[in-house]
Amino acid sequence: NYFKYEVEGRWTEDNKDASKPRSYEREEPYWRSQYPTSYNYQKNGYVRLKNITLSYNLPGTLLNRIMLKRAQLFLSGNNVLLLYSQNKIQDPETDNMQTYPIMKTYSLGVQIGF
Repeated sequence: NYFKYEVEGRWTEDNKDASKPRSYEREEPYWRSQYPTSYNYQKNGYVRLKNITLSYNLPGTLLNRIMLKRAQLFLSGNNVLLLYSQNKIQDPETDNMQTYPIMKTYSLGVQIGF
């Protein structure tokens, strides 16, 4: 839960060894620039399998029987897998936690030639 993550572990008078800075009830960008800490800047390295396509060309002996010059079956995917991310809280390609994660898409198809 993102909101729980943001609240837990903040600096207070009772928690001076906190891992996160004090919370402010102000306009967020202003306060981040006025009171910068390393907490506001994170390493964001990641490895993602972005696009992949697998295809298979049907053999000529089969194509001759069904009177085709060529036929290819394929499966493709976009944003298939996030292999590694230094930021465990949000998708590294989104700019904040209020956006939806990047959509995964898959396509299955056939290309034929007569």
